[in-house]
Amino acid sequence: MKHVRTTLCAAAIFSAPCGPALAQSPDIVFVFDGSGSMWGQINGRTKIEIARETLSSVLSEVSSDMQIGMIAYGHRQKGVCADIETVVPIGPANLSVPRIVDAANRLQPKGKTPLTDAVRMAADELRYTENAATVVLVTDGIETCDADPCALGRELEAAGIDFTAHVVGFGLSEEDGTQVQCLADNTGGLYLSASNGDELGNALRRTVSTPAIASSEDDFGPEAATTRDVRFVFRDTDGGEQLGTRQLSGTVERADGTALEPDAFQFAYPEANGNSATGSLEPGRYIATLRREGGSAGGYTARYEFDIPEGAGEHVVEASLSAELKINPFLNPGLPYDPESPPKGSVKTTGWAYFSVYPVIDGAISDEAIVSEAYSDLQFPLAAGTYLVRGNIDRTTTAEQLIEVNGPTAMDFSFDVTRVFIDAREANGQPVVSQTTYWYEEVPSGRNYWRGGYGATEDGPTPFYLPTGTWITNVGGEGYGGRRSELVVDIPGDFQDIRIEVGEGEALSEADKAIFTSPDYVGCIEIAAVKYGGCLVKKAVLAPIAASQTAQPQSTASATAPSGDTDLRFVDPDTQRDYVRIDFPEGAAPGQARIVMGAGWCGDETRCAGSIAGISADIVAALRSGRTETFVDSWDVGTATVNPDGIRDAIEVSEGGMTRRFVLEGAASALSGTQADTNAGDPLDGLSGTAYAFAYSGTDPKIHVVFGPSTTQDATIVLTDGWCGDGTSCPGRRITVAYDAVDHLIGGEFAAGSISVDGYRFDISSFGEAEKDLHVSGSGTEPMAFTFVGPIDLGGS
Repeated sequence: MKHVRTTLCAAAIFSAPCGPALAQSPDIVFVFDGSGSMWGQINGRTKIEIARETLSSVLSEVSSDMQIGMIAYGHRQKGVCADIETVVPIGPANLSVPRIVDAANRLQPKGKTPLTDAVRMAADELRYTENAATVVLVTDGIETCDADPCALGRELEAAGIDFTAHVVGFGLSEEDGTQVQCLADNTGGLYLSASNGDELGNALRRTVSTPAIASSEDDFGPEAATTRDVRFVFRDTDGGEQLGTRQLSGTVERADGTALEPDAFQFAYPEANGNSATGSLEPGRYIATLRREGGSAGGYTARYEFDIPEGAGEHVVEASLSAELKINPFLNPGLPYDPESPPKGSVKTTGWAYFSVYPVIDGAISDEAIVSEAYSDLQFPLAAGTYLVRGNIDRTTTAEQLIEVNGPTAMDFSFDVTRVFIDAREANGQPVVSQTTYWYEEVPSGRNYWRGGYGATEDGPTPFYLPTGTWITNVGGEGYGGRRSELVVDIPGDFQDIRIEVGEGEALSEADKAIFTSPDYVGCIEIAAVKYGGCLVKKAVLAPIAASQTAQPQSTASATAPSGDTDLRFVDPDTQRDYVRIDFPEGAAPGQARIVMGAGWCGDETRCAGSIAGISADIVAALRSGRTETFVDSWDVGTATVNPDGIRDAIEVSEGGMTRRFVLEGAASALSGTQADTNAGDPLDGLSGTAYAFAYSGTDPKIHVVFGPSTTQDATIVLTDGWCGDGTSCPGRRITVAYDAVDHLIGGEFAAGSISVDGYRFDISSFGEAEKDLHVSGSGTEPMAFTFVGPIDLGGS
C-alpha cells in the first residue's frame, strides 16, 4: 500500500527541488491516445495537433535524470482493440524525450480506445509490483473495448509497491470524465480535465511534479481535532448494492441551513475502498439532499438527516435511501407473465405488457408517472409511500392496483384477463384469408370499436387478452365485407381459455343489441393508457388520506393559489408531449405550488425519471407577467426559470446538470424547432459522405446512419417521417452522434455497440460487409428491429 503523493512547492515544478525532503522521482510511462476521435477539433485545431505540441513543451522542461517512456493505442489499425504499442521504452529523459516527441509527431489516429489494457501494459513495463511506478494516461474518450478501468485501478493499487495512475481527460465531458476518473481515484492519482492546450499543459505538468515526500517525525505533532472523519455507506434498500459517485449527486448542509466548507463532503467509488462518500464534519446535525441517478426507474431524490456525535476516531453513517417495488405480473391469477419472454399477441405479434407507477400525494393520485412505460426490468427504487400501478397488456386491456411501499416490497399484479381465440372460417370450412378482428362495447357502427387486431397467423388463432365482461366482435377476412360475422362474446371471469370457431355472415339479433343499449350494461369504465390505450373495467379506489404534514419551504407573498388557471402544463415545442406541470394540490402549504416533471423530460429516460417537488406559488404570477425569474424547488436540487431570455409562456427546467425548455400548452412559441430536427422532404438532403440504410420491412429505408467524408466529423442518425410505422407518433429527425460511437458499422469485421441519445437507444451490430442489424427502443416506441439495405454514396469530399 502507499500514500497519495503530493507536492509542497508548486511554484518550482520543473526547477531545482524546494528542499532536501523530496524523494527520488518514480519511473513514468505516458499512455497516449491515438484513437480516431483525436482528429476532433478544439478552436479550429485538431486535438492530436494540440496534444503533440503540448507534450513536447512539457517534456522539454523535465529533469534529465527522470526515467520516462511512452505507450500509444489506436494509432495503427481501425477497430482493433489489441492495437497497443510501446513506442518508446523507459529510459533516461535526456534520451527518451526526443524519441517520445518524434513518435507523437508521427502518430496518425484511427482506431479504438483500449485504455484499460494500455495502462495495464504500462504498469507491467514499469514492474509496478517491484518498484515505485507512475502512469500518466492522456485520453479524449472512454473505454471502448469491453474492459473496466475502475477494476484495473483496484487491482494495480492492491498489487503495486507504490503505483499511481494520473488521468488527463482532454476534451472529455463531465459525464465521460467520471467513467475514467476512478482509475486515478483508485490508485491515489489525480484526475485532471483539460479543454484546451493551456489546460492540457498545466495538467501534464502537475502529473510529472508529484514526487513522494519523505516524512519526518517532526511533522506529526499532536493536534486538537475539531472535526471527525466520516464514512458514508448509501444503498437504495437494505442489503442492496452500495451506491457511490456514479449513481449519486447532491449536497450536505448543516441543519441550520449553512453550507459546508469546500471539500468537507465528497462522493467516492465504493469499489475502491468501501465508501459511498467521505467527509470531515464537526459534531452536529446535518441534512443530505441526494439525487440517485439510473436504476430501473431512472432515479429519485432523497432527503436524509443524520447526526455526527462528539468523540474521536472515524464515524460511519449507513443509510438506505429508498424503498423498492418489484412487480410480479400475471395475465390472470393462474397464469404468470414473463417480461423476458412475453407471449404471442393478436394486436401485435407479441403481447407486450407496459407498466407505469404514479405516486399518491396528499390523498390524490398524481397525473405524472415516476416510472413510465416499463416493460422489462420491473424492479424500481422508490421513496416510501403509496403508489398506483397501472399496466396495459397487448394494447387491449388496462388494469390498476394500489400498493403501499415500505422497504423492499413485492406485488403480484394481475391483469385479470382471459385468453380468447377466434377462429374465422369461410363457408367451405377453410380459414379466412388475412383475418382481422375488432372488439366493441356498443353496437358496431363503423369504427367505434375499442380495439382491433388480427387474431390469427398461418399457424392458427392467436389470443386476445380480454377483461371480464360482455363484448361484441366483428371478425372475418380482410376485405370480406358482408361475409364478415358479428357475435356476442361473454367473458365470465373464471379465466379459462375461450376458443370460438365462427363462420361467414353471422349477424347480431335484436336481443343481442339490446344487451348493449340497456342502462344496466357496463363496458369499459374508460380507455386508460399505459403507452397504449386499453379497456379498464375496474378502477383502484383510493381511501381518504389526511393531507401530508410534511413541512415545505413557504413563500410569504401568496397565501392561496392565484386566480385563473391553477393547472399549467408545458410541452416539448416540437413533439407537443406534456413534460412539466405546475399545479396547486389540495393540502398544499400556503404560498406553495407543486412542480411535476415527467419521465424523460431531459430527452433521455435513462438519465431523468419523473420528479415531484414544491415550488413557490409566485412562479405563476411571474409567468403571466412576462418577466424572467428563476425559482428553486423545495428539494433545493432543481430550478425553474419562467420566460427565459424573454421568451414568453416558456419555462426552462434544470436539475442534475441537465437543462431543457418547454412551452405553455396551447401557446405559440419561438422555441419550436430548437430541440429536434424534423427532416421533411428528402431525409438526407444536405448530407455528404456515406449513408448506411436500414429498413423495417422490404427495402424502403427508414433509418440512415450517415458518416461524413472525414473521420473528424460527427456521424448523423437520420430517422425518416413515420419510421416506426406511425407518422403521427414518430416524426422524422436528425440526431448527431460521435463518429466513433457508430463507426463499427464500417467494414466487414464483426462488431457491436450501443448508444443512448435524445431518449432513444440504438443497438448496432455488424456481421460483415452486407449483414448488419439496427435495433431501436425508447422515446415512447416499442423496440423495433431494422435490417440492412446497403450503403448509399451521398457524394462530397
